[in-house]
Amino acid sequence: MSVLVLAELDNQKLSPATARITAAAAQLGPVDLLVTSPEAATAAAAIAGISKVLVVKLTLR
Repeated sequence: MSVLVLAELDNQKLSPATARITAAAAQLGPVDLLVTSPEAATAAAAIAGISKVLVVKLTLR
């Protein structure tokens, strides 16, 4: 079973906390990372221990 982590973003960029929580979550199993910005997906894929990067595009009305 994988662990789902919601990435924290700051102005569409990954915050440093995302890498720290990913490292902690990796102790539980494979980590899937959910990001809400396509711009952050590339940086998210570079984090060690990430199995999948899931991108969700949000539309605010």
